[in-house]
Amino acid sequence: MQSAARITKPALTGIAPGQRLVLNNVSWKDYEKIGDALADRPALRLTYDRGKLEFMTTSFEHERQKCLLGRLIDVLSEEFNVPIGAAGSTTFKKRGLKRGLEGDQSYYTKNLAKVQGKKRLEMGRDPAPDLSIEIDVTRSSVNRMAIYARLKVAELWRYDGVTIRVFLLDKKGNYREVDESPTFPGIPIQELVRFLRLAETKDDNTVVREFRAWVRKHLPKKRKKSK
Repeated sequence: MQSAARITKPALTGIAPGQRLVLNNVSWKDYEKIGDALADRPALRLTYDRGKLEFMTTSFEHERQKCLLGRLIDVLSEEFNVPIGAAGSTTFKKRGLKRGLEGDQSYYTKNLAKVQGKKRLEMGRDPAPDLSIEIDVTRSSVNRMAIYARLKVAELWRYDGVTIRVFLLDKKGNYREVDESPTFPGIPIQELVRFLRLAETKDDNTVVREFRAWVRKHLPKKRKKSK
């Protein structure tokens, strides 16, 4: 195994955007050291699963989809009047599970009050995000979905460039696919894909304005009455 001291930014310059490097038999201590050493490199995503450590550099496509989907979620939270706190690509890890990852976008909704004002989070003591987003245009070699489940992220969206799939964590700790998001009930999630694709020909602000108009038109009737 390559030591933690040697896994530095120069050592990773050979990984092209969208590619990955996997190391085996990496200790939890080394995983944390590597994460600290690379903390200021946002385009690099680390996934750790019981000794297996994956480095993945994110592509322009990945970052574009992540940022735009995040803006659409901001619109939904505003129009549904859902209190929300963005956690971005915060590293969520738990030593006892020997697992950790950075989500593409993560959010607190129901548990927002429990993390407000905090500078750092510790899984186990603090709650996991209520909603996380995975952009699957570049496939990971690690089962990230299983890690989200073990960390107890209640709702997970996965977008592969074609469709958005919504998963909820059940009482047994397994994800099951559902037709709509309980965070934004009544909104056909697949319609978000159409607006993500609009960004191929329109700027982001135009896409967001058109999406907001569409959401207001299609909000469930009971939501409209309560506003």
